[in-house]
Amino acid sequence: MDNQQERSVALSWVAGLLTGEGTFTVGVLKTKTGYRATPIVSIAMRDHDTMLSLAHDLKSIGLPFHIQERKSGMMTLKATGIKRVHRYCQVLIPYLRGDKKRSAEMVLEFIDSRLSKPQNSLFSLEEASIVRRLREHHGSKHPSMLPPTEILRGHTLDSAR
Repeated sequence: MDNQQERSVALSWVAGLLTGEGTFTVGVLKTKTGYRATPIVSIAMRDHDTMLSLAHDLKSIGLPFHIQERKSGMMTLKATGIKRVHRYCQVLIPYLRGDKKRSAEMVLEFIDSRLSKPQNSLFSLEEASIVRRLREHHGSKHPSMLPPTEILRGHTLDSAR
């Protein structure tokens, strides 16, 4: 198998694992100065061999991540921030399927919107709508945890770049 075939197999395997077990989302936290929205790709499981294989393949594909092991034995592999998650979406969306593909597309829509504006620009109504749709898509039981769009729009979105 040549390098291009190996990369294609690795991309398919990574996308399959993320389709089944991963998360593409935008986390929103209230801060002292407003709200912080951070695009996130993550996967967590106790199967260390699978997680180490995933880490190896992500590294070979050139996708950045950090990995953490908890006392419970759970391993979490995560990529956060606009630039990192943008790369994941660009590379993996063609290989993702179903609901996870739709989640990744919404995260990419959010990222593209943020990248089209100056770094500390206000959280737009469009971006608030994307985050709400993403939460609804995920079946959030607590949509009220997100502040009303009007409140979000009045704050600078302190996005991690």
